[in-house]
Amino acid sequence: MKPVVTIVFPTLNEEAVLGRTLEDAVHWLSQHPAYQPYEMLVIDNASTDKTPNIVQSVMHKHPEVRLIRHATNLGYAASNMTAFREAQGEVVAVLDGDGQLTLEDLPAMH
Repeated sequence: MKPVVTIVFPTLNEEAVLGRTLEDAVHWLSQHPAYQPYEMLVIDNASTDKTPNIVQSVMHKHPEVRLIRHATNLGYAASNMTAFREAQGEVVAVLDGDGQLTLEDLPAMH
């Protein structure tokens, strides 16, 4: 079934906060059936820390999460373009991997 929403997290070296950010997003989405099914895309812009490992750990628990890695740092705009190419949801929402933006604003986005 096609996702209702794709939540995108462009990232670069977000190991300190990304695990919690993704888990919070999964929890929020699980509480809002209007956004199910959903997918989450983490677009990793060539992180040099443990960001990819953290995402892979979350993916094992939550198959709705996908990781797409850029081999080199292509910048924020290129990460968003990758996300829009790969997104399967009817609605695409781009949040930051550092948790500054939250899904609380999702209802106002569409």
